[in-house]
Amino acid sequence: MGLKLIIEDDGKVLLEIPLSPSDWKRRELMREVDQLRREVKRNVKFYEAFTNANRIRMLHRLLEHERHTMKFKEFMTDLGLNPKIIRENAVKLQKIGFVDSPSRGEYRLSKRGQLCFMMTLVAMRRTLQVIREEYPE
Repeated sequence: MGLKLIIEDDGKVLLEIPLSPSDWKRRELMREVDQLRREVKRNVKFYEAFTNANRIRMLHRLLEHERHTMKFKEFMTDLGLNPKIIRENAVKLQKIGFVDSPSRGEYRLSKRGQLCFMMTLVAMRRTLQVIREEYPE
């Protein structure tokens, strides 16, 4: 058995995924790849959140704040972004459920947004680092 990714919540295994295709039964792997293909539009929207530097900066700042909440003006001041850029990116983040707006002019990083940020940016970076170290080119 090669590398596998395990996700646990309070000791309960929620997900265990082999990272090597050879560790999968061919039929199961093909089913996963086929499912990925069918969900491509939804997956693209998810990953687009992390392909824009301003959206990453906004998510990062929300994660840093005490209640994971910031006002529109704080984004302008803290990140030096113009209102149009903040609005456009906030709408995209809201559409995929990463950010909600508890009151007018205020944005909050949702629980889903927190988990996805940690999984996609933090955990993925560390996972790739381990793979590079253990399996150099």
